[in-house]
Amino acid sequence: MFFTQLTSLLGSQNLFAPPYHPQSNGIVERFITTLRRMILTYTDQAIIKNEWDQYLRMIQFVYNSTLHEGTDFAPFYLVHGRHPKFPFEVFLSI
Repeated sequence: MFFTQLTSLLGSQNLFAPPYHPQSNGIVERFITTLRRMILTYTDQAIIKNEWDQYLRMIQFVYNSTLHEGTDFAPFYLVHGRHPKFPFEVFLSI
């Protein structure tokens, strides 16, 4: 009930897919594949130490700052209407 009210308040819509049928939820499955690949790329040693979750913010920033093929824009730009400031830009006050 709470989740239904929350999605309604946010103007979202719940779409359900049958379990154990990843083809019906292709966009989400593609994102999970991309996220898994990024985690493995950036956190090879961290996975061994079971610290991969400490890298999720950095991975999220990289993903949201990267141009996407389907839109030719970075998700950050589409949401905020500007390019993100990278940590070194903030540090150097550029």
